Amino acid sequence: MVPVGWALRAAGHEVRVAVPPACVNTVADSGLPALSAGQDVEVVRGTPGRQESNGHAPRARVLNALDTFVRVADSMADDLVGYARTWRPDLILHDPLAFAGPLAAGVLDVPSVRHLWGVDMTTNGTESQASLLAELGSFGSLLSRFGLREVADLGTLTLSPCPPSMQVPARSERQPVQYVPYNGPGVQPRWAASLPRVPRVCVTWGRTVARFAGRISFPAQAVVEAALAEGAEVLVATTSEQLPELPPDVRVAMSVPLHMLLPACSAIVHQGGGGTVLTSLRAGIPQLVLGRLPDHAFHADRVARAGVGLRLDPGEADVPRLRAELSRLLSEPAYTEAAQRMREEMLAQPTPADVVGVLERLGR
Repeated sequence: MVPVGWALRAAGHEVRVAVPPACVNTVADSGLPALSAGQDVEVVRGTPGRQESNGHAPRARVLNALDTFVRVADSMADDLVGYARTWRPDLILHDPLAFAGPLAAGVLDVPSVRHLWGVDMTTNGTESQASLLAELGSFGSLLSRFGLREVADLGTLTLSPCPPSMQVPARSERQPVQYVPYNGPGVQPRWAASLPRVPRVCVTWGRTVARFAGRISFPAQAVVEAALAEGAEVLVATTSEQLPELPPDVRVAMSVPLHMLLPACSAIVHQGGGGTVLTSLRAGIPQLVLGRLPDHAFHADRVARAGVGLRLDPGEADVPRLRAELSRLLSEPAYTEAAQRMREEMLAQPTPADVVGVLERLGR
């Protein structure tokens, strides 16, 4: 969402990013004005764990996850609505699970725009998100508190940064927008811009998986061992608090924005986060996705279906199997060719600056 926020400000519009207190510094680091709303709510404990074999999370776990994000919205709602009543925004742009956004839009009677972070998870199944939310007493109570019977949880419009050929069919109106990577602030190492003598494989697992440590893990050391056995140069992109024990010949980039590292890589192995998937597509490199959380597994499935990479259940990710899959990615041109085609499709979409006019018209 950050590049759209930048584009709106560059066009002369006022922007505020409302988040729980723990996220304020993250927003400030992006250069956008932050607004602290509500109290921090623990979301890890309530989100679903393993998906079933068909790629869908069990229904009870989906409801449990939605209820967790309703609690976040409940915490933010009073501060957000109070601020919005004074500031009077013409448009509210929100994350798919930030239900305080469409709630505030409903109270103020202004349009809301949902901004996806990848493939649209709300269409992954036979039941709509609205019907699932209607089952939650917590959501009904939140709406009643503000005199509402329902809200447009899918927004008046949806911004989709996912290339259309990788996206799932829509239940709502979508506006394509080019994915412009924002992976946090950072400095590019000099070596990251030069091509290595052998294929460079990036290994990363985001931040969410680490928060589930002990219950859900990413087999980083096995991936590194497999890539080294395949004769690749290995680059581990992580943070200092997540750094595992690694062989001395492994290159490590700590807290370096991913988009600064991938152009010189031949492939990436990752956990399946939406931002990592899209940043890898933007770089035009094939992916091996070890997705265990429901949204990660869903992204892994879309990567495999699009032919831009392979998926592997983390429980099957021993060194021989990992090496075999990496060998396919590095030796079969079809994966790189498909990734390059997806990059071109992504670059053909309207930029965030192009989409500003759409949002202006909606806000009027």
